[in-house]
Amino acid sequence: MALLAAGCGSHATMPTAPPPTITALQVVADQKPFDVGSDYRLRAVATMTDGATLNLSSDLKWSTSKTAVLDITPEGVVTAVSAGEAIVTLRWNAFTASTTLRSQQTRSGVFVRGRVTDHVTGAGVASQKVWIADTTTITDVSGSYSAWLPQGGLIYLDLAPSNSPGYSNFFAASGFRGDLLRDSMMCSARYGRVVDYDTGAPLAGVAIREAWAGGKTVPGTSSDGTYRFDICPGIEIGNTAWVQFDLDGYTGYHLGVGRGRMDVRRFDVQLRRTASPVQR
Repeated sequence: MALLAAGCGSHATMPTAPPPTITALQVVADQKPFDVGSDYRLRAVATMTDGATLNLSSDLKWSTSKTAVLDITPEGVVTAVSAGEAIVTLRWNAFTASTTLRSQQTRSGVFVRGRVTDHVTGAGVASQKVWIADTTTITDVSGSYSAWLPQGGLIYLDLAPSNSPGYSNFFAASGFRGDLLRDSMMCSARYGRVVDYDTGAPLAGVAIREAWAGGKTVPGTSSDGTYRFDICPGIEIGNTAWVQFDLDGYTGYHLGVGRGRMDVRRFDVQLRRTASPVQR
């Protein structure tokens, strides 16, 4: 007797294809040179295993190799601040992508930009009027501002010229970072940037010494030449505050930074090279 096996109503199960995954990350940008002062939003594009592409918008980390040439926001908006080129890098999870972007200056003058932040909290100050030489501008929601100025020369930077709580006299150059602190009326504070007199390059490691309150040494300049120190309580009435800036290979500089005022002021300093190291 033969036994026959028959399947009635049964169907073979088809294997399920795995969902597509990301295999590569790309920065999409216009490769034409950006004009200094212009903004451009970059795109983060992922390539999938099935060949499809996907625009990414969250958990993106943008950076640029030269912020003095091309600056970039966390949202991927790049600003050309001076002529040159810089590498923009994007990181997303375990993926990294980069591209080289170029900028050019097509108009006369210099482009300066900066951000106004609260002296205590560090938060951006929106709708703050900023005076730059004879020009005024208003900060945006993040506290940032930008402006075009005549070529070269010393220019004046301030939040309120009527009482001069902060200022900077400097030789204008495209890409200048004019960050300002808004006075909290709690302490005196001095901050600014130290650069090479001839090249304008930032000087790191400059020793800064107060000539009052015991003549203490305060933190020196950082890698971008910037410094800041607070004086709490503020400078006493009748006392003049002086600060000494020293760096080996440069002539020291002695600067008066206020007299009997509780205020927040910016002072930028240019140091000249010497033939021999500074003797201290």
